[in-house]
Amino acid sequence: MQLRHTMASRADRSPHPRTRAAGSMSALSRGVLAILVLLCGSSACSGRNAAAPTPSPGTYWPVNACTWVTAANHFAGRRWCVESVTLRPDGEMVFRCLWEIDESSTGSVEKGSDEGNRNMYIMDGSARRHDHVATTEFAKLGGKLTRKTPAMRGDFVFRVSGSVDPPFTFHDDDQKVAIAGIQLDPARMSGGDRRPRPGGEDVRTILGRIRHADQVEIIDARAGLGGSSARRAVLRREGAPSTEGAVVPAPALDGFLGMLAEAPVVDGPYHPRFQHTDDFPHFFITIGGGDDPIVFFSESQGADRIPWAVRIEGATYVIPSDAPARALDLIRAYLPGP
Repeated sequence: MQLRHTMASRADRSPHPRTRAAGSMSALSRGVLAILVLLCGSSACSGRNAAAPTPSPGTYWPVNACTWVTAANHFAGRRWCVESVTLRPDGEMVFRCLWEIDESSTGSVEKGSDEGNRNMYIMDGSARRHDHVATTEFAKLGGKLTRKTPAMRGDFVFRVSGSVDPPFTFHDDDQKVAIAGIQLDPARMSGGDRRPRPGGEDVRTILGRIRHADQVEIIDARAGLGGSSARRAVLRREGAPSTEGAVVPAPALDGFLGMLAEAPVVDGPYHPRFQHTDDFPHFFITIGGGDDPIVFFSESQGADRIPWAVRIEGATYVIPSDAPARALDLIRAYLPGP
């Protein structure tokens, strides 16, 4: 380096103009080279992307984070999904899982307990393995999936030290399957500030007002190979201005509306889920009158009809959970039978 510096200094002192130009270019080249060295010391020349920002605490709802698990007899199986991933401020990650069979299945599928099962683990984007430290519900207890109980849920709790580095792959080495590409997309995080209209109210404020609704219309329609059908029901609060429909006791109606108001919403678009062909359900829950009611709806198959969606002030948001289905269980006794 000292030799090159000395030669350049001599060249700079040369009286010949072309020699002086060469010396100037040499200095410029050294500057460019220094910049390139700095860049190559970063991720620019290595092909690696800059470190992604650490995901914020909250609940994320991955898209299509599912796989199929074949039963031992090869004649049945179950679908295993990661419905949500919750990052807690204390560093814990909770993977909410779903296990389900087709709602038209006539058999049953059994799943054992995964409490303490080291064959159920996740790998993060840096190829680090994380083992769960706790389980809940169906993940902990196991049990049978049947036609009466075709879907069950449970949590795997992981404790992460340091940064959270998606995407994740959830491994089930007992069944030799894995769910890969589990992303934590901010657009798929429930909560946050979502406004159907610029400068208008946020979604959570708008949904909060449905808690005081006096009347609800529910339409359950279906079309397919077996023909078409549609049922309509109107439920109302005692003392509501309208006398149409069945009166629902306040505790049941309040619980129903409250669960809908708290349903998680994420950005769209809405894509219904299908388990089999020639069956097209259409389920609508309409709250409020006028030209712009709030409408919860689903065109998905399955016992819980996931995903759902909600239309608010002309905007559509996806509900990736079973919250509307659980809400319906609270007022099912007041709906007309099949």
